[in-house]
Amino acid sequence: IAIGSGVTLLSNVPAFFARKLGNQSLTSDTDTKLIADDEVFDTDSAYDTSTGAFTVPTGKGGKYFFTYGFSVQNIDDVAQMAVNIKVNGSFINGTSVLDSSYSFLATGGAGNGDDPSATASALVVLSAGDYVEMWGRQRDNSTENARYLRFGGFRIGA
Repeated sequence: IAIGSGVTLLSNVPAFFARKLGNQSLTSDTDTKLIADDEVFDTDSAYDTSTGAFTVPTGKGGKYFFTYGFSVQNIDDVAQMAVNIKVNGSFINGTSVLDSSYSFLATGGAGNGDDPSATASALVVLSAGDYVEMWGRQRDNSTENARYLRFGGFRIGA
């Protein structure tokens, strides 16, 4: 395929995907930063497994797609759980419906033996140096284990 001069091709990088293989404690009704500490891939070394933050590299500002989620081990049938992202330390407009920061999922009959999941995705316009983190919350009136954390994203355009 011949590409004319002046044409810019965009590959979907930077791109990353991280997960957490173990559990993370999730206190009831408390915002908790969820840290996926096992990188599956990270094209630009932009995700920090120690802080759980993806930082937009220099020259890579633009539109990004993020996907994120987690499960809660043995959450009660009538409990709720939610996941969201923060950009530069603040929940972003457009990802919240309830409680100014989350859309809660009622576990509704999942049973204590199951691990219901909260997952979400977002399209966000970011500039170089902006950072994105995954946050979770559960309402089970006790501390529970967040499991199967997953957090990924990639640039979709300038």
